Amino acid sequence: MLHRYGGISSALLVIVICTTGLLLNHTDDLNLSKQTVGNEWLLDWYGIKTPSTVSYISGSHYASQLNESIYFDGVPVEGSYTHLQGLAVSDNGVIIATTNQLIILTPEAALIEVLDARHGIPEGIENFGLLPSGAFVLNAKNTIWIADNDLLEWVKTNNPIDKSSWSTHAALPSSILNRINQNYHGSGLSTERILLDLHSGRIFGRAGPWLADAVAILFIILAATGTWMWFKSHHKTG
Repeated sequence: MLHRYGGISSALLVIVICTTGLLLNHTDDLNLSKQTVGNEWLLDWYGIKTPSTVSYISGSHYASQLNESIYFDGVPVEGSYTHLQGLAVSDNGVIIATTNQLIILTPEAALIEVLDARHGIPEGIENFGLLPSGAFVLNAKNTIWIADNDLLEWVKTNNPIDKSSWSTHAALPSSILNRINQNYHGSGLSTERILLDLHSGRIFGRAGPWLADAVAILFIILAATGTWMWFKSHHKTG
């Protein structure tokens, strides 16, 4: 009984140790240190949590913020930003608004320019959007401002703005959310780290190495007793 079940248990561990050891011997060839893990179960197991994401929608496009990173349709935007306040996508371009900045992008999320108070952008932006005419509009400190086509001049207006013109909060599609989460976790957990922890047993926490030691000792006992039993049986038949 001991040999049957103990042998199966120890054999499985030996297979894991040997397999991970072979892979780790070729870390550089397989780029294991550069490959990242995005599996939510593994990330949770390692205690790597994803902060909440704030997102706005404009048409079929999304702007999202995770910590100080902003994403357009799941693609990270160069730079660090705070307080995402809206998104507007038109034939004239893609603009993401924060409290005191307008981030101008290409449709592929490449950064073109960041405009702020030095460029005449009103500070304290609370809402951002797009009028039916194609003009960009923002609400800063309860004052409505409408921009010209080049965003070089902002004019106050007292005219009411239809609610549909403002970008609104939106839940992200799972495909975009997964892309953002994988980008966020990318530098935090490598395939090499997983294999090292599997190889040593540390993936199971502090008790992992002790468990690996216990199974290794069991394997030694099985090998020793199995050899002894073979010699004993061989001696009798001899």
